Amino acid sequence: MTNNRQQILCVWDFDNSLIDENSDTWIVEKLAPDLRGFMSEFHRAHPGQWTALMQQVFFKLHERGITRADYERSINDIPVSSANLEAIRLLHRAGADVRILSDANTFFIEAFLKHHGLSPLISHVASNPAHFDLTGQLRIDPYTLACPLPCPCQLCPANLCKGQVLSDWLHPVSQCQFDRVFYVGDGAGDLCPALRLSRPVGYVLARAGCSLERLLSKRLALDGLVPHLPQMAATNADPPAKIGAAGPWVGVWRSGEDVFQFFSSQLNG
Repeated sequence: MTNNRQQILCVWDFDNSLIDENSDTWIVEKLAPDLRGFMSEFHRAHPGQWTALMQQVFFKLHERGITRADYERSINDIPVSSANLEAIRLLHRAGADVRILSDANTFFIEAFLKHHGLSPLISHVASNPAHFDLTGQLRIDPYTLACPLPCPCQLCPANLCKGQVLSDWLHPVSQCQFDRVFYVGDGAGDLCPALRLSRPVGYVLARAGCSLERLLSKRLALDGLVPHLPQMAATNADPPAKIGAAGPWVGVWRSGEDVFQFFSSQLNG
């Protein structure tokens, strides 16, 4: 709880947001880089079926004798900014409810959190469920929460509408209200949750040079506002752009240091 007892929710995407890689492609590069061609061919033949692709990859890795320990060693080596890890610790100390919302899988995310000592600081992990069966093969199932109506972003995969998950978190049966909601993301799949937020409560932190920044910049231009999102400076307390008349405040970050300094200014300012 912050000094003014605000209720704060901070939601992180995982791949290329909390960490600096795509965890699925990282695992393949580390354990079986020759499968890159298979992944490309499957993705071209079955667009939008990434979770099904990864199940096939896990099957092939199992055939090669890849074990849980092999996965864990590779996950432990995923590049991550120490400043992002410190940002999560800072948020937790401030009493924020910190959650992860990702189209990766629960095993990768939970193994990463355990390795970095962050598991007790994360209240929810919403991702495609994954587990090891009795033979030691890693299996993944789709999250299967789609938007009940056509998604406003028109970009959500069939298995996971992040916007719907965020909406469910923001409007629970308990009617718990958050004073501020932060969303940290990078990709096209993060547009839907970004559009579910509104000022003055909602803040979106978009990674520079990635799809989310480009899509939000396009939305700004359509609304007749600035064509490009401003870069987040470590000295700024608030991102200075907003999407539409009531959309969230948005800023662009380039490094974990940007993210940490932003949260430091928000929580301690």
